[in-house]
Amino acid sequence: HEDFIEFQISQRSLAQYDKDVIHEKFTTLLKMSGLEFNKTIDTEYPSWPPDFESKITSVSKSVYKDLFNEEVKIQAIHAGLECSYFSHHFPDMEMISFGPDVLGGHSPDERLKIRSVEKVWNFLVALLKNLV
Repeated sequence: HEDFIEFQISQRSLAQYDKDVIHEKFTTLLKMSGLEFNKTIDTEYPSWPPDFESKITSVSKSVYKDLFNEEVKIQAIHAGLECSYFSHHFPDMEMISFGPDVLGGHSPDERLKIRSVEKVWNFLVALLKNLV
């Protein structure tokens, strides 16, 4: 039985290039250590670069403004894992991701702002009506 250290890394990024750079830096550090290592990739999360000029983004901004009388804050964050899979398999599909306010995500303290659920629901219904 040999002594070993096991690293499990879960990488997500908006751009594949950024994931490749991080992967290469980590591999370089392992090589510099002089230790023997084996590398196995179990799961690869696809990237999902934002398209701020898409039609669905434009419609979403308009619907949000009409519904809530304020500008929507559009930003790219490291979420939307499900969208990245759809984007990978349907590259021409326009999509957005939105949801209620989550605090402490992926931690024992994860919680949801209940009041934000109604706002998201109303936005979803209005958006779907405008897309049909």
